[in-house]
Amino acid sequence: MRYGIISNEVSRELGFNLPMTLVWTGRDYYSGIVHEIILNELKKAFDLGIRDIFTLSEKEVVLRMKEKRKEIAEILRNLGPEKENKKLIQKYRGYYINTGTQARIAGNIFSLTPSILDIFVSVGFDGVSESWRHTLGSLEIEEGEFYKIERDVIYGDGRVTQIYRNVKALSEHNDEIDPLGILKKRDRKDV
Repeated sequence: MRYGIISNEVSRELGFNLPMTLVWTGRDYYSGIVHEIILNELKKAFDLGIRDIFTLSEKEVVLRMKEKRKEIAEILRNLGPEKENKKLIQKYRGYYINTGTQARIAGNIFSLTPSILDIFVSVGFDGVSESWRHTLGSLEIEEGEFYKIERDVIYGDGRVTQIYRNVKALSEHNDEIDPLGILKKRDRKDV
């Protein structure tokens, strides 16, 4: 949109005709192969059921993360001295750190702007066509210097938007729900 504003200003200054400009804001919601892989990892990390990721609210998913981390932290506290239980401590510490890693990776994956090729591979030509037909049938266009459309495209059923919201919630609360206080330190060390 910034390019369009600059382009229009330059065109006015030079006396050129102003082209009609259409700006579409919004995002594509779909579930591709990479999404499915990371969702399976999240389900394992936080003991989520198959339907939980799209039926639970953001608060409920974050609560699951909190409960899982508290559970692992409690196990670690109860294991006793490190030299007696070194392997078990490493195992559960790894599980704990993995919950942070998976939430961070999922947040990154679900926030990416997808390739149209990935969308076609994931939902097929008919799925793309149907989703666009549905989206285009309910557009509201705001007129101004630019014609502006604010509309998301949802591929598949509407539950996919809840998956995106839940993953975003997990990602946003990832560092603050850290009963052992080791996830943030780990991030700084890795940078």
